[in-house]
Amino acid sequence: MTAGYSGPLPLPAHFREYEEILPGAAERILALTEKQSAHRQYLEKHVAKGDGRRAWAGLVTGGLLAGGCIGGGIWLVSLGHATGGIAISTASVVSLASVFVYGSRSRRLERIQQRPNPRKRK
Repeated sequence: MTAGYSGPLPLPAHFREYEEILPGAAERILALTEKQSAHRQYLEKHVAKGDGRRAWAGLVTGGLLAGGCIGGGIWLVSLGHATGGIAISTASVVSLASVFVYGSRSRRLERIQQRPNPRKRK
């Protein structure tokens, strides 16, 4: 006969058996599990911070680039190159709008996929 389990901790009956074979083993298993859990939480926290920093860096870079393109287009119009200036400014605004729409749609679809399905039964 074989027994199995899934999870970070053994079943209570197995804890007793570990303790009988090696006194203090149950405490060591719990300490190991707590240490692993703390390590995972530490990593997840730092990954989330890094993701936030990258998102802000992308927003700032994109904003500066778009502002520069729009400003350059306005500058070209002021120099008498209306067609080129309007084309550059319009392309910048259209690009910004499309990135915004795509990002909003992606986030909405991700939220829908993460939402639990009430029709699904376990």
